Amino acid sequence: RGTSYGQMINFTTQSQLPSVSTSGVQSIRTDSATVRGNVSSDGGSTVTERGIYWGASPSPETSGVKMALGNGTGSFLGLLAGLTPGTIYYVKAYAINALGTSFGGEMSFLTLGKAPTVRNIPLTALTSTSVILHAVTNANELSTTVSIEYGTTTLYGSTADAGNNPATKTADTMNFSLSGLSPNALYYYRVKAVNALGTAYSNDTLFRTVLTGETGTVTDIDNNTYHTIGIGYQVWMTENLRVTRYRNGIAIQKVAADTSWAKLGTPAYCWYNNDSASFRNGYGALYNWTAVSADSLCPDGWHVPTNDEVTQLVNYVGGAGSGGGALKATTVWNSPNTGATDSYGFAGLPGGIRYDNGAFDLWKVQAYWWTRSDYSTLTSTGFYLIYNYPNAFQGNLNKKYGMSVRCMKN
Repeated sequence: RGTSYGQMINFTTQSQLPSVSTSGVQSIRTDSATVRGNVSSDGGSTVTERGIYWGASPSPETSGVKMALGNGTGSFLGLLAGLTPGTIYYVKAYAINALGTSFGGEMSFLTLGKAPTVRNIPLTALTSTSVILHAVTNANELSTTVSIEYGTTTLYGSTADAGNNPATKTADTMNFSLSGLSPNALYYYRVKAVNALGTAYSNDTLFRTVLTGETGTVTDIDNNTYHTIGIGYQVWMTENLRVTRYRNGIAIQKVAADTSWAKLGTPAYCWYNNDSASFRNGYGALYNWTAVSADSLCPDGWHVPTNDEVTQLVNYVGGAGSGGGALKATTVWNSPNTGATDSYGFAGLPGGIRYDNGAFDLWKVQAYWWTRSDYSTLTSTGFYLIYNYPNAFQGNLNKKYGMSVRCMKN
């Protein structure tokens, strides 16, 4: 018996397409991104080329750009440059062997960057002719140019660039120094921020320049001339009133005797210690409130302030806690003259007081001024400063007291 054999068949292993994946997008910037691919198997045939297809439309292998990134198996990276901010891109890895091309899954990503945002924040350094305005800009990853439009109407008319252009951060505070403005004028403004993806505007905002530092003079019916100063939105005399007649020419009674002053129920004035030569020009007259209540002591176009107007003054110069120092003259007062800076030129002098019994007191120690705001049958409001306090005080005082008067422009 013998052995028989079947027919011998020759065969080879069949190759396949490579196995490739689009394994991630990383390091996304406004104009670039890094894409990772991986060839995990060559399919039995050498991978002669691998890389990335990318573009701004789906299926980038048909409409996008091909980027070859070497050959063989393993991971690979592709840097996509020259991208447009705020744009969606599509990517797909590929690999080629002898049998053809295979593709990984399609992925998409959004480059960084958006149109800017901007909002106004409170102004600083407001004067009669200048201001520093501020806005917070979110540049949204893109260099952003910031400017301001401003003027006395909503048509604006003037522009200025931020002093620290360009904005580049998510919260840049941009500053605008404006000068050459008109005193006590209303201005409109808005801030404009521009980057590659759009333009944004802040809300329209208003501010009014102050009168601070504006100087002048005014003359009363007795031909006394007083210097004046702007403080905030008010204009004040920088000297105490020394007029002896009302605006209509009617004389105010001058009362020297203590007993006569104590009995008064009519308008009157006096000089401290009844010494006109020493006190008239430097400290002005002392008036009872009946003289003030007629509201015709001050020159035409001026008035004795109300209590609310005094509050506005005090708040502007620093508030009740320190505003007195800002209003006090830096000389004449008794030591220590606490907090005195005369920062705004009000030049408050310690003219003292005459009590309801006619006695004089507190020269160089305290300054008292009437307001025209009545409080009760016996008292009216006034404001006062004290040599050893920085405060500005407001309170109700006996209407028979003799006190100084400072006039304020209407």
